Amino acid sequence: MVVELNFLTVFTVAHNNLSGKTPERKFQFATFEQSSYEGNPLLCGLPLERSCTPTSAPPAVKPPVSDNKENSSWETIFLWSFGGSYGVAFLGIIVFLYLNSYYRELFFYFIGEHVPFLRLRG
Repeated sequence: MVVELNFLTVFTVAHNNLSGKTPERKFQFATFEQSSYEGNPLLCGLPLERSCTPTSAPPAVKPPVSDNKENSSWETIFLWSFGGSYGVAFLGIIVFLYLNSYYRELFFYFIGEHVPFLRLRG
């Protein structure tokens, strides 16, 4: 357990957005000051001034309600934009190869060498 480490000389978890109870104050953890935990407003326990025993019940948090219509519309937008981007990129490559004979020949040479089932036999 972390508390049983005996080789720590410096311990700081400052400004890490931690929450919960601080480690027990025994062994070397008893020597670390409040500044080791500063910047974590949700930490509680010694050496901090915030107690871990709640004085009142925490407010109930309602789970977010997902709207299937909204999710569906985002999925539709994503699929159309993905398909459109794919189509534009594919056509861009085709036009580039059509207009540039050097890269067109290089492309077909590469395909002929590295994709054996596309080789023409004759």
